[in-house]
Amino acid sequence: MNDLIITDNSLKPSERFIQVIGEYLIKDGYTFKKSQRAFEKPFDKGHYVIQLWFRIGSLTNVTFSWWLFFEKLAKVHSTIIGRPKSYRKLMYMPANLAIHTRWEENYEHTWNLYDKNTLTYTDLSINLAAQKFIKAYE
Repeated sequence: MNDLIITDNSLKPSERFIQVIGEYLIKDGYTFKKSQRAFEKPFDKGHYVIQLWFRIGSLTNVTFSWWLFFEKLAKVHSTIIGRPKSYRKLMYMPANLAIHTRWEENYEHTWNLYDKNTLTYTDLSINLAAQKFIKAYE
């Protein structure tokens, strides 16, 4: 992703960021779950989930978590514990960011959506954060 994606600056910075990375993730087979701010992609035993977390205060940044959901295993587990309809709440396997950071030195996992010099949200600053997110994803 080297081309600058122009976003609607009337949107919140988080929505603009999702607009930029969404294009990339949708091409990779993900669908966006707006209510969860998450991207989901099926695989033969379940699905992958990438969830975005925005810290919104005076300025906004983004971090993410990712995990695997094994649907068949969750259905069996929920049946065993006597709650067969609650399988979607079970068996998420989050990736451990603390362990991942041991593999790579200075692993970056949180990105500012604003320009540090001007403290404003620009297409350039949002695209830069998106590029860093995609690099971490890959």
